Amino acid sequence: QRNSNSVQLLALNNDVEPFSDVRVRKALNYLVDADEIINTVNYGYGVKTGSPLIPSLVKYYNKDVDNVYNPNLDEAKRLLKEAGYENGFSFSITVPSSYTVHVRTAEVVVNQLAKAGIKASIKQIDWASWLQNVYTDRNYESTIISVDGSLAYPTAFLSRYRSDAHNNFVNFKSEAYDKAYDKAVNTVNEDEKIANFNEAQKILSDEAASVYIEDIATLTIYSKEFSGNKDYPLYVTDFSAIYAVEK
Repeated sequence: QRNSNSVQLLALNNDVEPFSDVRVRKALNYLVDADEIINTVNYGYGVKTGSPLIPSLVKYYNKDVDNVYNPNLDEAKRLLKEAGYENGFSFSITVPSSYTVHVRTAEVVVNQLAKAGIKASIKQIDWASWLQNVYTDRNYESTIISVDGSLAYPTAFLSRYRSDAHNNFVNFKSEAYDKAYDKAVNTVNEDEKIANFNEAQKILSDEAASVYIEDIATLTIYSKEFSGNKDYPLYVTDFSAIYAVEK
């Protein structure tokens, strides 16, 4: 068992109503129960997260964001009423059909949101269509996906939330976030770097950029008859040097 080192999230398109309203985004955070998803979809194997940064990057991970949005139906309903959605609303969750774990997560999320009168429908599309319609064109309302990074460092996970980032597919825009992120990247002082990466994660939490769920555990079974494989921290297992173990 090891972590996938990617963060599964209910990504909300911040440019699309009603997700352009931070109160609605916060309400969804209060409605989505990550523990229930981990226990029902992933059989208890997963690490809950309140940040787009993987928890295994302990040095930079802001633990304070983990319990900001514990399930709270009353608070969710209060926020929805304040935003003008007392009776809920309807929207679609676009999910790549090739990822069963995301489809099953979407099914759980649909039931969780229904408690506040929100009617979410699941729209399954193939992976190529997801990459084009959701990731590139940003033509969607919400999606469930796991987002990883090209290296095990905060920039790989947090850079996409800069207002002008080409891969900012949730359309999150915050001048305060941009400043905190840029300070973290540009300083050579490690304490300042940690503090600003923490501040950047706090802003994403305060603004409920999306709903962060978990780092899904990866369960792998290997035969004792072979060795030489190497597990890398970012979603890769190298079998190029595998060999049979002499008996």
